[in-house]
Amino acid sequence: MSHERNGNDIAAVLRHLGMERADIAGYSHGGDAAIWMALLHPEMVRNLIVIATAVARDGWYPEAQEGMSAVSGALAEPMKATPIFKDYGHPDQFALFLDRMGDLTRKGWDWRAEVRALQMPVLLIFADHDSVSMQHIAEVFALFGGGISEPGWIDTKFSRARLAIVPGYSHYNLGQAPEVAEVIERYLTQPTSSATQFAP
Repeated sequence: MSHERNGNDIAAVLRHLGMERADIAGYSHGGDAAIWMALLHPEMVRNLIVIATAVARDGWYPEAQEGMSAVSGALAEPMKATPIFKDYGHPDQFALFLDRMGDLTRKGWDWRAEVRALQMPVLLIFADHDSVSMQHIAEVFALFGGGISEPGWIDTKFSRARLAIVPGYSHYNLGQAPEVAEVIERYLTQPTSSATQFAP
């Protein structure tokens, strides 16, 4: 398993389906894959939607980093009661997935420079009690061009990035929050270029 391979796999699936471009979304490790799809195949990504994902290992809280270092197939049985297991599509391969995830996350990563170069519209979604630190959430938003200047009152010029914080959820159950689907639907059905608004 590698981030690059995951990104290429998504592109291969789209080509197999005859799709030249698509809106790409990913949650947690899936967000890593979505980012790498955008880095390797930017021409195929219409909108990038990244959910609860850090672009560097140090973007996770220290406790989360410690947990990543301990991930292995030995955790498969105790994790059967967690949302991660319940959402996993191939329960018989869950232990193998954890082994490969542990190998991948222990290596460390830092994609700050890479994501700064992406130019497509981006929606970032995090939980208010995410395992990604609030400092890193703000940093990622800025890396994608958001939150770096005061936009003004009239004829406001928003950046290409949008940020949503979903209250009352953690990293591990954010995927079950109905607000996530609502935010994504609103984002995709309202053109991101229509950013003009007026102060009350």
